[in-house]
Amino acid sequence: MADSAEDREQAYNRAVENFNALRAFLPRFRDSKVYMRAPDRLLPRMLSEIGRLSSTPVTMRDQAVCALLNKATNTHAAIKVLADAGHGDDAEALGRVLLENVALLRWLLKDRVYRLDLYCISDALFRRRYAQLIQKHYANRPAVVQLAKDGFGPDEQKIAAFFGNTIGKWSQLLGPDGSQEYVGIEGMFSELAGGDPTSHTSNFEYEMVYFMLSGYVHSTATVMRSFSALKRAPFFTLEVGPHSARRDEALGGANIFFWQGLRAAADYLGLDDLGTKLDTFFDRLKETAKTNVDEFFTGEPDPTA
Repeated sequence: MADSAEDREQAYNRAVENFNALRAFLPRFRDSKVYMRAPDRLLPRMLSEIGRLSSTPVTMRDQAVCALLNKATNTHAAIKVLADAGHGDDAEALGRVLLENVALLRWLLKDRVYRLDLYCISDALFRRRYAQLIQKHYANRPAVVQLAKDGFGPDEQKIAAFFGNTIGKWSQLLGPDGSQEYVGIEGMFSELAGGDPTSHTSNFEYEMVYFMLSGYVHSTATVMRSFSALKRAPFFTLEVGPHSARRDEALGGANIFFWQGLRAAADYLGLDDLGTKLDTFFDRLKETAKTNVDEFFTGEPDPTA
């Protein structure tokens, strides 16, 4: 049976309290005054595989970590903006964005130098694809095509070739014998769950949480049933939303995902005391962020409608 409107409101209020408590951790990172290191050379073995370049490329590992954390911080805030406005379904869709962001960060930090170097130079794949698309769709504008070509020089071409004939497959595992094998998002979650990323170990975070949130991103039939008021609507209407029943789930889940990012950051920066405080706070998150999966699958009416 679906929770009552009062239960939903209490759950959302708890999620808001947890949101505010998590945001209070943010100034502590800056107050710790951990300086970002200067850009460093790529790993020698990576340079040797790419081949001779006109200049020695560098990688900004600390800046990449900080950028991913900033994106997670902004998305976490955006989810609350949507949830406060009653747009629970749309907040759930952003929840998957946050989950992917944090999972990627955690995966990168399992092999900090090699994986962060891969991530940084994967920009060449975007540049290659962009140049290809410009030449395809703007062939009648030579000046625009030339600008795209100028932004994808010989060095970028060699770096893109290092990844192979792919548009976005940059994440590779480095085997003991030097072999490389691409790993996708499912493999990342498998490794984060403690399994083998190449065998796709069963794990709840990917198979259940990611699966459910994906429904909101792709507008699957099951999720669309959450607009239950349509069952009672006599006329075609485009003013059904917002659907506030999802907002407690959206913000509660987002708090857990964001906590994972903050915890990874504390570990990366060597902030042990802050990490301990975050660990203590996690027990509070687990207790207050509960997901009602029954309503998701049964499509029961929104009790607040």
